[in-house]
Amino acid sequence: MAEKNSLTLLLLIPLFFLTLAPVTAQSEHDSNGKPDSVYLVRKTIDAGRITTPPKIDGELNEPFWSTLPVATNFVEYSPRNGILPPFETEVRFGYDDVALYISAIMFDPHPDSICKELGRRDQIELLNTDYISFDILPYNDALNMFEFKVSPGNLQSDTKYSPVGQDVNWDAVWESASRITDEGWVTEVKIPYSALRFTKAKEQVWGINMWRHVRRYQSWSTWCFVDNKVRELFNYYGEVTGILDVDPPVRLSFSPYLTGYVEKNPDNTKWSWLLRGGMDVKFGINDSYTLDMMLIPDFGQVQSDDIILNLSPFEVRYDEKRQFFTEGTELFDKCEIFYTRRVGAFPRDYGSAWDSLGPLVTGIVSPSQNPAESSSMRYFVMQWITNTIQTTWAS
Repeated sequence: MAEKNSLTLLLLIPLFFLTLAPVTAQSEHDSNGKPDSVYLVRKTIDAGRITTPPKIDGELNEPFWSTLPVATNFVEYSPRNGILPPFETEVRFGYDDVALYISAIMFDPHPDSICKELGRRDQIELLNTDYISFDILPYNDALNMFEFKVSPGNLQSDTKYSPVGQDVNWDAVWESASRITDEGWVTEVKIPYSALRFTKAKEQVWGINMWRHVRRYQSWSTWCFVDNKVRELFNYYGEVTGILDVDPPVRLSFSPYLTGYVEKNPDNTKWSWLLRGGMDVKFGINDSYTLDMMLIPDFGQVQSDDIILNLSPFEVRYDEKRQFFTEGTELFDKCEIFYTRRVGAFPRDYGSAWDSLGPLVTGIVSPSQNPAESSSMRYFVMQWITNTIQTTWAS
C-alpha cells in the first residue's frame, strides 16, 4: 500500500508543475500553440496625427492613446519560433510635426516577477531585465535601421544599423518613461525627427518591427513574424503608414565643453594646471550626409591604451577609443583603409628615443660604412626606435 501511495505522489508532481506554466493565448488556437495566418503575415499599422503631444510619464492617460490603431498579435521568435508568445503586447503610434510617439503595454500576470535590473545606457542586453525594442527603418529599404530599446526600469539603449555594420556608440536624443502596473509594465516614448533620417515624401512609409524580451523565460517575440533560421531579418519587417506632411528638420547641434587639469609631474617640484574649452558641431547636409566638426578637441577622458611590447617588424594597431572617431565612421571601416589613430598630435616624448641614441645613430648612418651593413643596422635601430615610441605612446 505504501508503494502505491509513493507512485501516486510521483505522478502528481509533474501535474503540479504544469499548472505553474505561464498562461498564454494558445488556448484560443490549436493544441500545439500554432497561430493562424493573421499572425504570420507582414503587418501594417497606421500612425495617427495628434494635436497635443503627450506628457512622457508612462501613465498613458491621454485620450488619444485609446483611439489609435493597435499593433498586437506578436509571434515568438525564440526559443520556439512561430508559436504564440507567453504574454500579449500592444503598441500604438502617434505623431505630430515634431516627433513620433509610441506607447506599449506589455501584459504580464505576475508583475512582481518582471526583471528590471538597472545599469548604464546601452547595456540592456547585458543585464537581467525585460525590454522592448522599436526598430525603425525610415527608408523602408531593409538596410538602414534605428533601434530604440527601453526596459521596465526606463533604461535606454540605441543602435544605428547601415549596410556596413552597426554603430553601438551612436546615442540619439529621445525620451522615454516606464513603470510597472498590476497588468504588467508600460512604456511611453518620444522620438524626435531630428534623431532619424528620412526623405521629404508627402507620406512616409517606414519599415517597423517590435521585439519583446521576457527575461525570466528567455523568450523573444516580434510583432511581425521573423524566421530565426535566416539572417536577413529586415526582410520580415512590417510597415508603419499614415505619417503625412512631415518635413525632415534641420540637423544642427552644438556641444560645448570646458575642462580643467591639475597635475604633478615627477620632474617638476610645482603643480601645474590647465584650462581648456572647445565645441563639437554636427550639421546635416542632407538625409544621407552629416558634417561632423570639432573645435579644439579634448581627449583627456579617453581610456588609455594597454602597454604592448612589440618585437615584430610590424606596427601595433590600437583600437580607436576617441568618440569623435568612433561615431558615424562606418564608411571608413571597409578594408581598414583609414586608420584614425594616425590622426592627432605627436605623442609626448616622441623624439626622446632618437635623441637618447646620440653619436650611435650618426655612426650607423655614416655613408663611409659598408652599404649592406649600414642598411641592416639602420633597419635594426629604426625598428628599436619605433618600438620605443609605440611603448611610450601607449603609456
